[in-house]
Amino acid sequence: MKFNQFINKFKLVEILLILIPFSAISGPLIADLFMVSFSLFGLKLLFKKKYYNKFKLIYFFFILLCSYLILRSIFSDYIKLSFESSLFYIRYPLFALGFGIFLFKNINKITYFIYGIIISFGLIFFDSIFQFATGFNLLGFPIINVGRISSFFKDELVMGSFISRTFPILVFSLFYLFNEKKYRLYSSLTAIFLSAFILIYMSGERTALAIFLIGSFLIAIYIKNLWKIFLISAFFTIIVAFIINIYYPHFKGRIINHTISQLTQSTSLINIFSKGHQEHFRSAYLIYKQNIIFGKGPKTFRVECQKEENNPKGCTTHPHNIIFQLMAETGLIGISFFLTIYFLIIKNLISLFYNTHTTLNTYKYLMFTCIFINFFPLIPSGNLFNNWLNFIFYLPLSILVFIKLAEYNKLKKK
Repeated sequence: MKFNQFINKFKLVEILLILIPFSAISGPLIADLFMVSFSLFGLKLLFKKKYYNKFKLIYFFFILLCSYLILRSIFSDYIKLSFESSLFYIRYPLFALGFGIFLFKNINKITYFIYGIIISFGLIFFDSIFQFATGFNLLGFPIINVGRISSFFKDELVMGSFISRTFPILVFSLFYLFNEKKYRLYSSLTAIFLSAFILIYMSGERTALAIFLIGSFLIAIYIKNLWKIFLISAFFTIIVAFIINIYYPHFKGRIINHTISQLTQSTSLINIFSKGHQEHFRSAYLIYKQNIIFGKGPKTFRVECQKEENNPKGCTTHPHNIIFQLMAETGLIGISFFLTIYFLIIKNLISLFYNTHTTLNTYKYLMFTCIFINFFPLIPSGNLFNNWLNFIFYLPLSILVFIKLAEYNKLKKK
């Protein structure tokens, strides 16, 4: 039996497409396994002319970025530690390329990927409600922190982050399924706006709530009639949040009271997010001042911040903000890479906003919105080199690769 016949017989492509969204729920190990597999697939296709010509600017940008990260690690004071983040960073953009092309090659089966996204969201929703009601989720994982539902993520309190960061992908999935069925589309959009807000509120993740609100606003101002859905959903979510606060005041304590307390903690002025965050940022700035151009090297903040001159009370594994992490670890050159890509994201969002709202443009707008909120620099963030986070960061880019190829193929047939 030939390999392709074997794959088709056991529907391995369909199973794989369904499982991709679930890999992010299962933890970093399986997600990283998928990333490595598709990055090898992307590497195989990297220099094929028909793909190279379409994505050569993206190739050049990421090869330059990854080369810089590796060089910075070589000249850092902690080469081995720094290499852990930089040496194989190339697998993330290769994953975006590989998975995007894989989706295009299996365009007739992409609905399996769409179903995987919707089912995984629904499963998290019902599991979170179950955990909220009983104290345990469907797999028996208990609530670790009062006022913070974690669902399948156990003691990793990132459920809200996952929902908020992938929300535009979920909206894309509904548009892909119901674009010609307006009633189903708008009713399902109303349901997911409401459900996503409830999940994020119950997670107690304030950064996730900020990301969700920014993303929802950008989507609502673009898509016709979505403002009505947004306002209706907001009305019902306020009622639900009010009821939750009455019967479970610890959720209000986490989202509202704790936030106010952290903003005003130990100072007559307002802190930047919290006193802890402010100390992290101060440590990052002190490290940055020692090497403004190049920084100290990827992943070195955790050791540099232990030095007395770098404010040890702000020491942690990373500064909890993208800009401050880039400042400390990659310097002005690293920041310039980030600002270049972020400027292009904003430029594309503005261009698509004022362009004809075709189906493909709507898909592209949703993915650029997803990337925009994932890298939004004015709020706290996770470690820029974290495997799980990079799976979330680069997934919308892979869908953009798929959309670009589908658009090119459509134009070619005309």
